[in-house]
Amino acid sequence: MGIVTYDDAMDIATEEATEDFLKSSAVTSSPKMSIKTAPIHYLYKKRVFWLVILVFGSLLSGFGIAHFEDIIAKNIVLVFFLPLLV
Repeated sequence: MGIVTYDDAMDIATEEATEDFLKSSAVTSSPKMSIKTAPIHYLYKKRVFWLVILVFGSLLSGFGIAHFEDIIAKNIVLVFFLPLLV
């Protein structure tokens, strides 16, 4: 009673990491459902909103880069700032 062993700490860390991974993958942390067993329509429904937002964000950044293509060609040093825009 009151003693925490290395095995107990590792079990808790593994459970927490698994729970965090499942939440970030849009799968509930219930033991019944995992990424392998979740239906594809469920995963699609959970992720489609962010995928659409990211597609439009990518299109907007592409249009912005295309608009300033002449300026970027004249000042090559601006290429180093492109990852910040993307």
